Amino acid sequence: MKSWFARRSNAPVAVDGSDQLDAYKEGRRDEHARLGDTARPTADRSALNEAYERGRRDGRARGRGSPLLGFLVLIIAVIGGIIIYLAIRNGSFTSAGAKVDQSISSTAQEVQAPIRGAADKTGNALQNAGQTLKDRADSAPN
Repeated sequence: MKSWFARRSNAPVAVDGSDQLDAYKEGRRDEHARLGDTARPTADRSALNEAYERGRRDGRARGRGSPLLGFLVLIIAVIGGIIIYLAIRNGSFTSAGAKVDQSISSTAQEVQAPIRGAADKTGNALQNAGQTLKDRADSAPN
């Protein structure tokens, strides 16, 4: 098989400025004639529509991620933004971290206080119920 470059003649051709465009157009015509209609793929309209719809379905299927994962990434980005804001406001990341730790611990204490109160009340109620059962068992005739 001959390469495309082997068909060219090595003889120099003198071309002035006005003939360059004509030479280019002639070369394109020759190439189009050599290729014929094989250079232009033909497809009927239904095949094109089917390929288009298949591509749309594939794109939709590929583009959907997990909503939970997207939400977690959003939360992490918001937390990162808050920490950067606090670092700028307090002058360093160490100060910002201490501020975040302080707010987390105070929130945890506020949440734990009612839980501890409920646990204490439940413990007292269980002790009272146990004592009542003991008293009934002791006062019952044998």
